[in-house]
Amino acid sequence: MRKTIVCVTKQAQFSKWTTVTYNMEDSLLKELAVSLSKLQASHENGSKINQDVFNSSVLSYIRADGSIEIERYKKLKDVFNFKSPLIIACKNNGFWQAVERAKGIDHSPDRVHTRKKSSRHSSTDQNSTGICGSPLKLDIIADLSVFEDNEGIMVNASSKGKSVDFGLPLATVRKLMFLFSSLASNSKNVLESEKAEFPTILALCDGQNIRGVSAIALKPIVDDQNNFLGLKITDSVSKPPTEKAVHAKMLPNFSNTVEITCQAKYDIHVMADFSLENASFIQLELNWKIIPGQSFLMLHEPPLQAKTVARIRNCLGNPESLLSAMYQELEVLRTVIEGLETTEVNWIGTHEQPLVEDVKKLVEQLKLGSDIVEIRHGETTCATDDDSEAINLDMVEERKDLDFTDLLWKILQGCTSYMELIETLKYIVGELRKGDLQPFIHSYNNTTVGQMVKDSYRGQLRDPVLTGLSPLQYLAEMGVQKLTRDYVHMFLSKNLANMGMLDFYLKGNLELEEKLNRLRRLQDTLETVMMLNKYLTLPHESLAKCCREMLKFYETNQMSSSHSFTFSVPTASIRNVFEKFAPTEWSVCSQKKVGSFCAERLAYHFTAEQAFDWVKMEVDAGRSTSTGDEEEPSYFLTILRDSVSILA
Repeated sequence: MRKTIVCVTKQAQFSKWTTVTYNMEDSLLKELAVSLSKLQASHENGSKINQDVFNSSVLSYIRADGSIEIERYKKLKDVFNFKSPLIIACKNNGFWQAVERAKGIDHSPDRVHTRKKSSRHSSTDQNSTGICGSPLKLDIIADLSVFEDNEGIMVNASSKGKSVDFGLPLATVRKLMFLFSSLASNSKNVLESEKAEFPTILALCDGQNIRGVSAIALKPIVDDQNNFLGLKITDSVSKPPTEKAVHAKMLPNFSNTVEITCQAKYDIHVMADFSLENASFIQLELNWKIIPGQSFLMLHEPPLQAKTVARIRNCLGNPESLLSAMYQELEVLRTVIEGLETTEVNWIGTHEQPLVEDVKKLVEQLKLGSDIVEIRHGETTCATDDDSEAINLDMVEERKDLDFTDLLWKILQGCTSYMELIETLKYIVGELRKGDLQPFIHSYNNTTVGQMVKDSYRGQLRDPVLTGLSPLQYLAEMGVQKLTRDYVHMFLSKNLANMGMLDFYLKGNLELEEKLNRLRRLQDTLETVMMLNKYLTLPHESLAKCCREMLKFYETNQMSSSHSFTFSVPTASIRNVFEKFAPTEWSVCSQKKVGSFCAERLAYHFTAEQAFDWVKMEVDAGRSTSTGDEEEPSYFLTILRDSVSILA
């Protein structure tokens, strides 16, 4: 049976996680496989260990783990808090499939999958890189971008109904740990460089044992010169869900501890699309310390001295946002600018009467001497001049200094055809040529139509080009001009930023496409701040701080649907959250020193969902693990325990 070692590393050039091929010259992988082979052959007075030590396992060697987004891996990392390099041992490579993708296949570059090798690379091939005579083969898989079955079709665990089954029997794990510890005791012969770090091995167990062990990790303890000193073994035990009140009565033995730390996570899902990857959410992460000897209850509320970080991701265009109307304008502008490249525009206007009639009403209003008007669905009314309103992020007010091209954009964004746009522009040119229409134009207005108005003041209006792509260009210019000023008004009127912070987004010598990209970043920033205000009711100074951090970030980074922002927030200002929501995760961890350089952990990790989905356990179907308000939430429990043995 062919075995694989999967190598995951980070390519700094692309700042994302990809896979590279490690050949036989890779000292760590080669020596590890050779040593394991020798150990297997020489164990128990020369008799070979039964083939099942490796037959049912796959070793995944991870050089760096920073941004691997697989949910199972993230949960493992949260619970074990391991550091790379790391070797994960499990029954098959299904571990690297996404946990939940019921609505479609995830093509995200941050996901890690495995590609099956073709038969010409089998371990029986004379040219293969496998080590002869060993059940552990160095068949390095170089592409983890997709997971294919034999027909080359991507395998989806959820859609195909495959069972999650990659936990190893505890007996097999113990044998593997024995082999690895024997190798670790001779680590200097395995590592060519004294600076190389010997990896930790983490084996996933099926949980079908008396204690319910779900995973075991073994970390060799070495000194600065890689001399072997001992071992640290960490095992996790998984418990089925139990009500919060039952967990609260637990009295863990935290004797001789140096420190006790607690962590809690609260998930606030604002809007979800068809998959978690397309969801807007706010997650609160809190941590605090407990004085050793101090009594406390499991799953208690975070104290005011806890440090709180808000993790937030906004899906641009959230229909529940107060800025949804601005986003709709932004989408119209996007279709127009894309039309300049493709020569095709998806007109989304739905007006029953011709838009030129709305423009005629606007012109007649302006001829009567009213420069500033408000237009909604063809209706023209005068705007208010009340500037006394205090800063309020619960409502969005339209700016009051709209000029002629701003008003035109509000009408023309509803165009239903290219010909309707041309007809409307011809009417405007005709009215300007008569000389009795002199609408207000801002001095900074550099649009073509704005310049036409300025030329008409002096009787120097020239015939504009109203064929080809020119009308679309005029429309796009007006949209960029209007929306840019709208965003500036929002940031300044809500006291979220000053003009200096917006300078990057206001540069004029850019292509329309780049201007659009920067406007989209401003929209995302404002929507995110509005989310924080709506669901966390943070003080204004905290919201402004978050806003400025996002503006600074977007000066050097493009938008990404998978990126989430993290902000420090005052715990006292979110006390209402603890009253409305139960934690989705809660953990307490104690540490005590072993010797002068090592520590042992005892941790209780509560989760609303099962942390390790490969562990088979009986769950009462009628028992809720909801974190809502109506029912008492239940939590799965994972107990983590370290055992340090200093042998040298």
